[in-house]
Amino acid sequence: MNVASDSIRLRSIEFAKIAIDIKDRDKIVVGKDKHSVLVKVLDKDGQVLTLYNGVMALDFPKLSGSFSQPFVSIKNGVSDGDIFFTPGYVAEKDLRIQAQVPGINTIEGDLLTILPDVPMNFEFIKAQDRMEARTGNFNKTRATLYDRYGNIAYNTTGYKLTTSLPQDSKKYASVSSSEHIFTDGSLDFDIEATAIPGKAYIIGTITPALETNSFTITDKSSKTLTVSGVSKNVTLLDTYYLFNKSKLATMKYDAQYSVLL
Repeated sequence: MNVASDSIRLRSIEFAKIAIDIKDRDKIVVGKDKHSVLVKVLDKDGQVLTLYNGVMALDFPKLSGSFSQPFVSIKNGVSDGDIFFTPGYVAEKDLRIQAQVPGINTIEGDLLTILPDVPMNFEFIKAQDRMEARTGNFNKTRATLYDRYGNIAYNTTGYKLTTSLPQDSKKYASVSSSEHIFTDGSLDFDIEATAIPGKAYIIGTITPALETNSFTITDKSSKTLTVSGVSKNVTLLDTYYLFNKSKLATMKYDAQYSVLL
């Protein structure tokens, strides 16, 4: 009987880390083009471990983006084949790529920011829909810019909100300043009531005009429709008057009278 033997040389790795490189990673915008991805296995000096072969699992929050394949084959220290990342429709900062490689715990480049698209409209949100008609009574109001998908356009700069009131509305409310600057896609200002109760309309206008921002959609019959932004919006402040407020504040509930009644 003949017995054959052979030896296999094993190489131990003191340290290894994964580096995820995404093309134009600082320009990834919701609903836009895909970006190529390259995965590398590096040593402690940042050099590619050319003798490393294995498989890497990739995952990402589904609403914000996805990879073209969930598993990546790594040959000679780099990813094998074409891999792409396609952004979804939810913008968010510092989302984490779920990357798993057996035996390697250090991941570089696993944080990704999905930027919102250009602003298409804005909305008002008030602290109160109705308030007492009283001078010095303020209603905190926020204006927010949104992109086509409803994301807050937090990366936009240079946009300004101008507020105005129709002549009739000036009897019921006022705004201390007519010009406001957006920061991270939103801004806050106060609407002040007057002593006269009524309905006041506050008109907001964005500059530069949002009509310069647009997108085109195509239906199943290949017909196209171009949608432009809207620069104007309005919010309503409804004020009321409390008759003889000081007397009402001192009134006490008479439980005995209610029972007898």
